[in-house]
Amino acid sequence: RLALLPAAVALVACWFSHIVGSAGKLDAALHDYYEGHPEEFRRRLSAAVEKDPELEQVVEALRTGGSKALLNFINDESLLLRLSKGMGGLPEEVWAEAPPSLHEAAELGSETALAAALNARLVDIDGA
Repeated sequence: RLALLPAAVALVACWFSHIVGSAGKLDAALHDYYEGHPEEFRRRLSAAVEKDPELEQVVEALRTGGSKALLNFINDESLLLRLSKGMGGLPEEVWAEAPPSLHEAAELGSETALAAALNARLVDIDGA
């Protein structure tokens, strides 16, 4: 099942990178988090499939096709949104590592993203 991890994480990262635009930092932070917390990843992915059984087909395609299967899904914005919401969005630790701008956080409508953006902004102001 761990073979599924990189492909599924990349799929979720594609969605957030599309919205947030900080693909590099966000993708790296998301991969690092889930590689360090594989049980959390499996729990979140199972929860998403339980909420939306149609996602099982996506999970199975990623399980069997790996990264190549990503190409079938990366442009399906509604599917990526369903997967992300089903998984509970990004963990707080990921936002802390790769905070979005205030505008991006507001666009996402995520309190966690907004808090990360504000905290990053405060650190920038205090550090300057």
